[in-house]
Amino acid sequence: MVKNFREFLANVIIVDGGLQRLSVAEAQLQRHMSIVHLVEQHVQLDLTRGLREVLLTESFAHPMRNFQPEDREVGIGGEVVCTIADWYIENVLLTDAKVCGGVLFSPLDKCFKSTRPIGQIPAGSVTNLAELKAFVRIFGPYGVDKLCGSVQSQLKKLLGLLQTSLHTNKETLGSLAAGNFSRTTQSRCRRDTKFLQVIELETVMTNCLLVGHLLSMWSLLVEATGQVLQSNTPLLFSLFSDFTKHAPVSVPETPNLRKMKSVASQVGAVGQDGDAIMLQNILADMEGTPSEQSWDLAPFLFVACMASEVWKSTSFNVYTGGFTTNVYCLSRFSSNLIYSSQTFEYNLDTGLASRDVSVTFDPTQRGCGGLTDV
Repeated sequence: MVKNFREFLANVIIVDGGLQRLSVAEAQLQRHMSIVHLVEQHVQLDLTRGLREVLLTESFAHPMRNFQPEDREVGIGGEVVCTIADWYIENVLLTDAKVCGGVLFSPLDKCFKSTRPIGQIPAGSVTNLAELKAFVRIFGPYGVDKLCGSVQSQLKKLLGLLQTSLHTNKETLGSLAAGNFSRTTQSRCRRDTKFLQVIELETVMTNCLLVGHLLSMWSLLVEATGQVLQSNTPLLFSLFSDFTKHAPVSVPETPNLRKMKSVASQVGAVGQDGDAIMLQNILADMEGTPSEQSWDLAPFLFVACMASEVWKSTSFNVYTGGFTTNVYCLSRFSSNLIYSSQTFEYNLDTGLASRDVSVTFDPTQRGCGGLTDV
């Protein structure tokens, strides 16, 4: 029976090589569990326990990063949740608006939409809050941690590419930062010339939009997780939300404090700063010396992105509440990266200067270092 249920679960989630609507899959699983409950009344056996173990096995892809050690030996599992995470990454998140069905994030509807179906279903039918809440209810915290981990892994790769672009264009961006440009025609021409000297500007723009795409998916998943947690376990959700309100603010942060903030951001208990906290964790995990991780020139790279050819082919869609090429994702990424990088560098500098002295830090003061005037 356990083997048959495992095959049934895989067939319910993946249909004809595409992802089934998770709300439909949840309804089918609930009906299957109801039948099992009826059988239990006649055979006097605890069959539900075996089915729950199958669901747990298919949800557990790896230990939860903020609660369990990574070197812990665990069995192989999580095939279904890994398949779902890979499907979202490949078919929805890492796609350009001009190819692969033109997947766009709709701020009004809080979902991703596509100009043509992905496989046999439109993107909006598997990326809205109702479907993501069904995902949370089926696979629980392990499934959420796996999907969040996949999103963070892609974000880390894209941030590494952006960091490489900053080093490649360091001289050009430095001249933009140091230049005194006025409103005269000659000054604008010199500034535009500098923009054209940015190497692989279109690639940088594409990577920035993909990061914004991933952040949008992250925010949807966090909101869905928070709503499910708040309705099913309100005391646990209030624990995280109260922690974010009363947690000590010190620089540098202790590892345990950082982990708790990361968990709170993952369940939607930190408000609008969830994206920034997640990006801070990624920046802290990236390799390199402090000088190599400097993001001081990132605002000027974002300004250079305004000269991209993408703007010439975009238009505003009143039905989705966004532009046809996802260019609004650039603002989401740029604001969060500037805030996260400032906070990260402030924490790093303070920690290097004095590891034993507690420094009070006001998170409302987002201007640190040389970016306050940008």
